[in-house]
Amino acid sequence: MSYLQQPYRKTDKKPKDERADTVGKTENFFSRNVKTITFCLTLAALLAVFIPIGVIGIDKLDELFDPARNLPEMTLEDVIALSEREETLYLKDLTCYRGEKGEWTIGTVYTVYIGEEYLLRGVASHVDSRLESCVLYNQQTQEEVDVLEDDVRAFLAGQP
Repeated sequence: MSYLQQPYRKTDKKPKDERADTVGKTENFFSRNVKTITFCLTLAALLAVFIPIGVIGIDKLDELFDPARNLPEMTLEDVIALSEREETLYLKDLTCYRGEKGEWTIGTVYTVYIGEEYLLRGVASHVDSRLESCVLYNQQTQEEVDVLEDDVRAFLAGQP
């Protein structure tokens, strides 16, 4: 005979009232909706990061956080001063001016534009950042001079 077909007797024990384990605890909106609140906070954090990037644009974001835009422009007098220094030149001597940095297998290449006419390109060792090559190019005449070994003042004097 199945459970439902058995007749009820008064002497049978009634099932105990099974209470939830939250008895005596205060339950509020936050405790009932923990997963929903966590999801909403995570979504808000992600949107706070990605919406400004989408509005501003990735290219403009690089300009915003580019520390090189606050650096001074290099002048030909600065190049002459670098060429006349007696000590070894390092990459930091060039990176204190506005320029472009690139990593290559030969080393770190730093390019500085000096006005419309000249370009200074230094190649530094990956090991100690010592400049292995530093060349000043005249972009109009395609002439160049080695800043580390040649006389830059004479090169500039011979330029039209």
